Amino acid sequence: MGNRNQRKCAALAAVLLAAGMTGCAAAGETPAVPEEFRLQGQCVATSEGVYRVKNTAESYETGMDGYRLCYIDWDSCRETLLCTREGCTHDTQDCPAWVGQGQLFGTEADGSLLVAQPMENGGNAVWQVAPDGSEKTLAAQCPAAGEDGSLLVGKNEAGIWAVAFREGGAFSLTVWQQPGQWTEVFSSGEVFQWPQMVRDNVFYYETWDNEAKRATLWRAALELSARPEAVVEYESDWTRILLQGDRVWTADARTGEVSVQPLDGTGEPEAVCTLPEKARGHIIEPIDTDGSRMVLSWDGSFWAADLATGEATRITPAGVDAAGNDLLPYYSTGSAGGAWALTDGYLRSQEGIQYMGTSIRRTTLYQPQLCRLDRDALLSGNLSLTEIRSDF
Repeated sequence: MGNRNQRKCAALAAVLLAAGMTGCAAAGETPAVPEEFRLQGQCVATSEGVYRVKNTAESYETGMDGYRLCYIDWDSCRETLLCTREGCTHDTQDCPAWVGQGQLFGTEADGSLLVAQPMENGGNAVWQVAPDGSEKTLAAQCPAAGEDGSLLVGKNEAGIWAVAFREGGAFSLTVWQQPGQWTEVFSSGEVFQWPQMVRDNVFYYETWDNEAKRATLWRAALELSARPEAVVEYESDWTRILLQGDRVWTADARTGEVSVQPLDGTGEPEAVCTLPEKARGHIIEPIDTDGSRMVLSWDGSFWAADLATGEATRITPAGVDAAGNDLLPYYSTGSAGGAWALTDGYLRSQEGIQYMGTSIRRTTLYQPQLCRLDRDALLSGNLSLTEIRSDF
Protein backbone atom coordinates (compact mmCIF):
# COMPACT_ATOMS: atom_id res chain seq x y z
CA MET A 1 0.00 0.00 0.00
CA GLY A 2 1.27 3.54 -0.72
CA ASN A 3 2.24 6.27 1.72
CA ARG A 4 -0.30 8.67 3.14
CA ASN A 5 -1.68 10.98 0.52
CA GLN A 6 -1.05 14.32 2.16
CA ARG A 7 -3.84 16.68 1.20
CA LYS A 8 -3.17 20.38 1.22
CA CYS A 9 -5.66 23.17 1.20
CA ALA A 10 -6.02 23.99 -2.51
CA ALA A 11 -4.89 27.37 -3.82
CA LEU A 12 -5.78 28.94 -7.15
CA ALA A 13 -3.03 28.46 -9.75
CA ALA A 14 -1.32 31.70 -10.81
CA VAL A 15 -2.03 31.86 -14.52
CA LEU A 16 -1.68 35.44 -15.69
CA LEU A 17 0.39 38.15 -14.04
CA ALA A 18 -1.56 40.75 -12.11
CA ALA A 19 -0.96 44.22 -13.50
CA GLY A 20 -1.89 45.78 -10.17
CA MET A 21 -4.20 45.33 -7.21
CA THR A 22 -6.96 47.61 -6.06
CA GLY A 23 -7.74 48.25 -2.43
CA CYS A 24 -9.80 45.54 -0.74
CA ALA A 25 -10.57 44.83 2.89
CA ALA A 26 -12.50 42.25 4.86
CA ALA A 27 -16.01 43.65 4.96
CA GLY A 28 -18.28 43.84 7.98
CA GLU A 29 -17.31 42.95 11.51
CA THR A 30 -13.97 41.51 12.55
CA PRO A 31 -13.93 37.84 11.45
CA ALA A 32 -13.98 35.19 14.15
CA VAL A 33 -10.79 33.31 14.95
CA PRO A 34 -10.43 29.52 14.99
CA GLU A 35 -11.31 27.47 18.07
CA GLU A 36 -8.75 24.92 16.94
CA PHE A 37 -5.89 25.33 14.50
CA ARG A 38 -5.12 22.64 11.96
CA LEU A 39 -1.48 22.36 10.92
CA GLN A 40 -1.71 20.49 7.61
CA GLY A 41 -1.97 23.32 5.15
CA GLN A 42 -2.30 26.99 4.36
CA CYS A 43 -5.92 27.43 5.51
CA VAL A 44 -7.88 27.65 8.71
CA ALA A 45 -11.67 27.88 8.80
CA THR A 46 -14.34 29.09 11.19
CA SER A 47 -18.13 28.92 10.87
CA GLU A 48 -18.06 32.47 9.41
CA GLY A 49 -15.25 32.13 6.89
CA VAL A 50 -11.78 30.85 6.11
CA TYR A 51 -8.34 32.46 6.28
CA ARG A 52 -5.72 31.36 3.80
CA VAL A 53 -2.27 32.23 2.54
CA LYS A 54 -2.47 32.75 -1.21
CA ASN A 55 0.30 33.07 -3.78
CA THR A 56 -0.60 36.21 -5.68
CA ALA A 57 2.36 35.79 -8.09
CA GLU A 58 5.13 38.22 -8.90
CA SER A 59 4.57 41.66 -10.30
CA TYR A 60 7.35 42.78 -12.62
CA GLU A 61 6.41 46.39 -11.85
CA THR A 62 7.01 46.13 -8.10
CA GLY A 63 9.28 43.08 -7.75
CA MET A 64 6.90 41.66 -5.14
CA ASP A 65 6.92 37.89 -5.00
CA GLY A 66 5.23 35.92 -2.28
CA TYR A 67 2.08 35.17 -0.37
CA ARG A 68 -0.64 37.32 1.11
CA LEU A 69 -3.22 36.66 3.80
CA CYS A 70 -6.78 36.50 2.49
CA TYR A 71 -10.19 36.01 4.02
CA ILE A 72 -13.17 34.28 2.39
CA ASP A 73 -16.63 35.00 3.78
CA TRP A 74 -18.85 31.91 3.55
CA ASP A 75 -22.11 33.82 3.11
CA SER A 76 -20.99 36.06 0.25
CA CYS A 77 -18.40 33.63 -1.21
CA ARG A 78 -16.11 36.63 -1.69
CA GLU A 79 -12.36 36.65 -1.09
CA THR A 80 -10.59 39.81 0.09
CA LEU A 81 -7.05 40.64 1.10
CA LEU A 82 -6.72 40.82 4.88
CA CYS A 83 -5.88 44.52 4.93
CA THR A 84 -7.92 47.49 6.13
CA ARG A 85 -5.17 50.12 5.90
CA GLU A 86 -6.63 53.22 4.26
CA GLY A 87 -4.96 54.01 0.96
CA CYS A 88 -2.87 50.80 0.96
CA THR A 89 -2.00 49.65 -2.57
CA HIS A 90 -1.05 46.15 -1.34
CA ASP A 91 2.08 46.09 -3.50
CA THR A 92 4.77 46.58 -0.84
CA GLN A 93 5.92 44.59 2.16
CA ASP A 94 4.33 47.20 4.43
CA CYS A 95 0.89 45.85 3.58
CA PRO A 96 -0.44 43.86 6.59
CA ALA A 97 -1.61 41.13 4.20
CA TRP A 98 1.88 40.45 2.82
CA VAL A 99 3.68 37.49 4.48
CA GLY A 100 6.38 36.65 1.89
CA GLN A 101 6.92 32.88 1.97
CA GLY A 102 5.17 32.71 5.33
CA GLN A 103 2.73 30.14 6.64
CA LEU A 104 -0.15 30.29 9.10
CA PHE A 105 0.63 28.28 12.23
CA GLY A 106 -1.69 29.41 15.01
CA THR A 107 -3.45 32.19 16.89
CA GLU A 108 -2.52 34.45 19.78
CA ALA A 109 -4.66 34.81 22.91
CA ASP A 110 -6.13 38.08 21.59
CA GLY A 111 -7.22 36.37 18.37
CA SER A 112 -4.34 37.55 16.19
CA LEU A 113 -3.31 35.20 13.42
CA LEU A 114 0.26 33.92 13.73
CA VAL A 115 2.47 33.71 10.65
CA ALA A 116 5.92 32.10 10.44
CA GLN A 117 8.06 33.83 7.81
CA PRO A 118 11.38 32.08 6.96
CA MET A 119 14.60 33.99 7.59
CA GLU A 120 17.97 33.53 5.90
CA ASN A 121 19.48 31.85 8.97
CA GLY A 122 16.93 29.03 8.78
CA GLY A 123 14.77 30.42 11.55
CA ASN A 124 11.45 32.24 11.44
CA ALA A 125 10.15 35.73 12.00
CA VAL A 126 6.85 35.44 13.87
CA TRP A 127 4.21 38.00 12.91
CA GLN A 128 0.89 38.70 14.60
CA VAL A 129 -1.85 39.88 12.23
CA ALA A 130 -5.16 41.21 13.53
CA PRO A 131 -8.08 39.02 12.35
CA ASP A 132 -9.49 41.96 10.37
CA GLY A 133 -6.10 42.82 8.85
CA SER A 134 -5.91 46.19 10.59
CA GLU A 135 -2.47 45.62 12.10
CA LYS A 136 0.62 43.44 11.66
CA THR A 137 3.37 43.39 14.31
CA LEU A 138 6.64 41.48 14.64
CA ALA A 139 6.40 39.27 17.73
CA ALA A 140 9.76 37.46 17.59
CA GLN A 141 12.71 36.43 15.44
CA CYS A 142 13.54 32.84 16.28
CA PRO A 143 16.60 30.94 15.01
CA ALA A 144 16.19 27.38 13.76
CA ALA A 145 15.20 25.06 16.59
CA GLY A 146 16.82 21.89 15.22
CA GLU A 147 19.77 20.76 13.09
CA ASP A 148 17.44 19.42 10.39
CA GLY A 149 14.86 22.20 10.53
CA SER A 150 11.88 22.99 12.70
CA LEU A 151 8.12 23.40 12.55
CA LEU A 152 6.33 26.09 14.55
CA VAL A 153 3.15 24.73 16.10
CA GLY A 154 1.80 27.40 18.45
CA LYS A 155 2.28 30.34 20.81
CA ASN A 156 0.97 30.90 24.33
CA GLU A 157 2.03 32.55 27.60
CA ALA A 158 4.94 30.08 27.91
CA GLY A 159 6.47 31.09 24.57
CA ILE A 160 6.65 30.02 20.95
CA TRP A 161 6.46 26.26 20.42
CA ALA A 162 8.25 24.27 17.73
CA VAL A 163 9.06 20.71 16.76
CA ALA A 164 12.85 20.54 16.32
CA PHE A 165 14.09 17.85 13.95
CA ARG A 166 17.35 16.05 14.77
CA GLU A 167 19.75 13.89 12.78
CA GLY A 168 18.56 10.33 12.29
CA GLY A 169 14.87 11.22 12.36
CA ALA A 170 14.50 12.01 16.07
CA PHE A 171 12.72 15.17 17.19
CA SER A 172 11.93 17.21 20.28
CA LEU A 173 9.26 19.64 21.42
CA THR A 174 10.92 22.96 22.24
CA VAL A 175 9.85 26.41 23.41
CA TRP A 176 11.35 29.86 22.70
CA GLN A 177 11.09 32.29 25.60
CA GLN A 178 12.29 35.75 24.63
CA PRO A 179 14.93 36.99 24.74
CA GLY A 180 16.52 33.66 25.58
CA GLN A 181 16.97 30.48 23.62
CA TRP A 182 15.19 27.31 22.64
CA THR A 183 14.46 25.07 25.62
CA GLU A 184 13.83 21.37 25.07
CA VAL A 185 10.67 20.20 26.82
CA PHE A 186 10.88 16.55 25.75
CA SER A 187 12.64 14.52 23.06
CA SER A 188 11.61 11.41 21.15
CA GLY A 189 13.34 8.78 19.06
CA GLU A 190 10.12 8.22 17.10
CA VAL A 191 9.99 9.34 13.46
CA PHE A 192 7.78 12.41 13.25
CA GLN A 193 5.30 11.95 10.41
CA TRP A 194 2.54 14.52 10.44
CA PRO A 195 1.30 17.44 12.55
CA GLN A 196 -2.45 17.33 13.07
CA MET A 197 -3.66 20.30 15.10
CA VAL A 198 -3.47 22.39 18.26
CA ARG A 199 -6.71 22.36 20.21
CA ASP A 200 -7.21 23.82 23.70
CA ASN A 201 -3.42 24.25 23.99
CA VAL A 202 -2.81 20.56 23.22
CA PHE A 203 -0.66 19.53 20.24
CA TYR A 204 -1.71 16.41 18.31
CA TYR A 205 0.75 14.72 15.97
CA GLU A 206 1.56 11.37 14.38
CA THR A 207 4.71 9.26 14.35
CA TRP A 208 5.37 6.29 12.10
CA ASP A 209 7.57 3.24 12.64
CA ASN A 210 8.16 2.29 9.01
CA GLU A 211 9.89 -1.02 9.83
CA ALA A 212 7.09 -2.24 12.08
CA LYS A 213 4.44 -0.57 9.88
CA ARG A 214 2.96 1.03 12.98
CA ALA A 215 1.72 4.58 13.50
CA THR A 216 0.76 6.41 16.68
CA LEU A 217 -1.34 9.52 17.31
CA TRP A 218 0.04 11.50 20.26
CA ARG A 219 -1.16 14.41 22.37
CA ALA A 220 1.12 16.80 24.24
CA ALA A 221 -0.03 19.80 26.26
CA LEU A 222 1.82 23.00 25.35
CA GLU A 223 3.24 23.58 28.81
CA LEU A 224 6.76 23.40 30.24
CA SER A 225 6.09 20.04 31.93
CA ALA A 226 4.63 18.50 28.78
CA ARG A 227 5.00 14.76 28.18
CA PRO A 228 3.47 13.02 25.17
CA GLU A 229 0.57 10.60 25.67
CA ALA A 230 -0.43 8.03 23.05
CA VAL A 231 -4.05 8.37 21.92
CA VAL A 232 -4.30 5.51 19.43
CA GLU A 233 -1.88 3.14 17.69
CA TYR A 234 -2.64 1.60 14.31
CA GLU A 235 -1.10 -0.22 11.35
CA SER A 236 0.09 2.44 8.90
CA ASP A 237 -0.23 0.18 5.83
CA TRP A 238 -3.94 -0.36 6.37
CA THR A 239 -5.49 2.28 8.59
CA ARG A 240 -6.16 6.01 8.26
CA ILE A 241 -7.47 8.40 10.90
CA LEU A 242 -9.61 11.54 11.12
CA LEU A 243 -9.63 13.97 14.05
CA GLN A 244 -13.06 15.54 14.33
CA GLY A 245 -14.32 17.46 17.34
CA ASP A 246 -13.29 15.62 20.49
CA ARG A 247 -12.98 12.20 18.83
CA VAL A 248 -10.62 10.33 16.56
CA TRP A 249 -11.99 8.02 13.87
CA THR A 250 -10.12 5.11 12.27
CA ALA A 251 -10.88 3.20 9.06
CA ASP A 252 -9.27 -0.23 8.47
CA ALA A 253 -8.86 -1.26 4.82
CA ARG A 254 -8.52 -4.98 5.63
CA THR A 255 -11.80 -5.35 7.49
CA GLY A 256 -13.68 -2.25 6.33
CA GLU A 257 -14.29 -1.42 9.98
CA VAL A 258 -14.79 2.17 11.15
CA SER A 259 -13.99 2.82 14.83
CA VAL A 260 -14.08 5.83 17.15
CA GLN A 261 -12.62 6.83 20.51
CA PRO A 262 -12.19 9.97 22.63
CA LEU A 263 -9.41 12.30 21.55
CA ASP A 264 -8.25 12.75 25.15
CA GLY A 265 -6.87 9.21 25.18
CA THR A 266 -9.22 7.97 27.92
CA GLY A 267 -10.99 5.22 25.95
CA GLU A 268 -10.38 2.24 23.70
CA PRO A 269 -11.48 2.18 20.03
CA GLU A 270 -15.14 1.24 19.64
CA ALA A 271 -16.34 -0.30 16.37
CA VAL A 272 -19.08 1.78 14.75
CA CYS A 273 -19.84 -0.03 11.50
CA THR A 274 -18.42 -2.22 8.74
CA LEU A 275 -18.23 -0.79 5.22
CA PRO A 276 -19.26 -2.80 2.14
CA GLU A 277 -17.00 -5.51 0.70
CA LYS A 278 -16.07 -3.25 -2.25
CA ALA A 279 -14.18 -0.99 0.16
CA ARG A 280 -11.74 -3.73 1.21
CA GLY A 281 -8.20 -3.87 -0.11
CA HIS A 282 -8.00 -0.14 -0.83
CA ILE A 283 -6.75 2.60 1.45
CA ILE A 284 -9.92 3.91 3.12
CA GLU A 285 -9.45 7.55 4.02
CA PRO A 286 -12.08 9.23 6.23
CA ILE A 287 -12.70 12.76 4.90
CA ASP A 288 -15.47 14.24 7.05
CA THR A 289 -18.14 13.18 9.53
CA ASP A 290 -20.95 14.53 11.69
CA GLY A 291 -21.00 11.48 13.95
CA SER A 292 -23.83 9.66 12.20
CA ARG A 293 -22.65 10.03 8.58
CA MET A 294 -19.19 9.93 7.07
CA VAL A 295 -17.54 10.71 3.73
CA LEU A 296 -14.70 8.37 2.84
CA SER A 297 -12.39 7.90 -0.12
CA TRP A 298 -11.36 4.56 -1.60
CA ASP A 299 -10.43 3.26 -5.05
CA GLY A 300 -10.39 6.76 -6.57
CA SER A 301 -13.97 7.61 -5.53
CA PHE A 302 -15.81 9.40 -2.73
CA TRP A 303 -18.48 7.54 -0.77
CA ALA A 304 -21.11 8.77 1.70
CA ALA A 305 -21.69 6.18 4.43
CA ASP A 306 -24.42 5.73 7.02
CA LEU A 307 -22.50 4.93 10.24
CA ALA A 308 -25.48 3.07 11.69
CA THR A 309 -25.62 0.54 8.86
CA GLY A 310 -22.33 0.89 6.96
CA GLU A 311 -24.26 1.36 3.72
CA ALA A 312 -22.27 3.56 1.31
CA THR A 313 -23.31 5.57 -1.76
CA ARG A 314 -20.83 6.73 -4.41
CA ILE A 315 -20.72 10.52 -4.80
CA THR A 316 -20.88 11.69 -8.42
CA PRO A 317 -17.82 13.89 -9.15
CA ALA A 318 -18.08 17.42 -10.57
CA GLY A 319 -16.18 16.43 -13.71
CA VAL A 320 -12.78 15.20 -14.83
CA ASP A 321 -9.36 16.80 -14.89
CA ALA A 322 -7.14 17.36 -17.94
CA ALA A 323 -5.97 13.72 -17.74
CA GLY A 324 -9.53 12.37 -17.55
CA ASN A 325 -9.47 11.51 -13.83
CA ASP A 326 -12.48 12.21 -11.61
CA LEU A 327 -12.37 15.57 -9.87
CA LEU A 328 -13.11 14.90 -6.21
CA PRO A 329 -13.70 17.68 -3.65
CA TYR A 330 -10.73 16.98 -1.41
CA TYR A 331 -10.27 19.33 1.50
CA SER A 332 -8.29 19.18 4.67
CA THR A 333 -10.22 19.68 7.88
CA GLY A 334 -8.24 22.90 8.21
CA SER A 335 -10.35 24.33 5.39
CA ALA A 336 -13.70 23.14 6.76
CA GLY A 337 -15.71 25.19 9.25
CA GLY A 338 -19.35 25.01 10.30
CA ALA A 339 -21.59 24.16 7.35
CA TRP A 340 -18.94 24.74 4.68
CA ALA A 341 -15.56 23.69 3.34
CA LEU A 342 -13.14 25.21 0.86
CA THR A 343 -12.13 23.04 -2.07
CA ASP A 344 -11.16 23.02 -5.73
CA GLY A 345 -14.49 22.25 -7.38
CA TYR A 346 -13.63 21.87 -11.06
CA LEU A 347 -11.19 23.06 -13.72
CA ARG A 348 -11.55 25.99 -16.07
CA SER A 349 -9.53 26.27 -19.25
CA GLN A 350 -8.20 29.57 -20.55
CA GLU A 351 -5.48 30.87 -22.80
CA GLY A 352 -2.35 31.85 -20.92
CA ILE A 353 1.41 32.16 -21.04
CA GLN A 354 3.81 29.34 -20.24
CA TYR A 355 7.45 30.08 -19.36
CA MET A 356 9.97 27.37 -20.31
CA GLY A 357 13.49 28.48 -19.51
CA THR A 358 14.08 31.58 -21.60
CA SER A 359 11.21 30.86 -23.99
CA ILE A 360 7.61 32.01 -23.72
CA ARG A 361 4.64 30.49 -25.52
CA ARG A 362 0.90 30.81 -25.44
CA THR A 363 -0.97 27.70 -24.42
CA THR A 364 -4.18 26.42 -22.84
CA LEU A 365 -3.95 26.45 -19.07
CA TYR A 366 -6.25 24.59 -16.71
CA GLN A 367 -7.09 26.56 -13.60
CA PRO A 368 -8.75 25.00 -10.53
CA GLN A 369 -11.88 26.90 -9.56
CA LEU A 370 -12.01 27.51 -5.83
CA CYS A 371 -15.45 26.72 -4.42
CA ARG A 372 -17.50 26.68 -1.24
CA LEU A 373 -18.70 23.13 -0.59
CA ASP A 374 -21.88 22.24 1.30
CA ARG A 375 -20.75 19.69 3.90
CA ASP A 376 -24.26 18.50 4.76
CA ALA A 377 -24.96 17.79 1.10
CA LEU A 378 -21.71 15.88 0.76
CA LEU A 379 -22.46 13.76 3.83
CA SER A 380 -25.82 12.98 2.21
CA GLY A 381 -24.08 11.80 -0.98
CA ASN A 382 -24.53 14.93 -3.10
CA LEU A 383 -22.14 17.57 -4.39
CA SER A 384 -23.13 21.23 -4.01
CA LEU A 385 -20.52 23.83 -5.00
CA THR A 386 -20.57 27.63 -5.19
CA GLU A 387 -17.72 29.51 -6.84
CA ILE A 388 -15.54 31.83 -4.76
CA ARG A 389 -15.16 35.30 -6.31
CA SER A 390 -12.00 37.24 -5.61
CA ASP A 391 -11.90 41.01 -5.14
CA PHE A 392 -8.30 41.23 -6.41
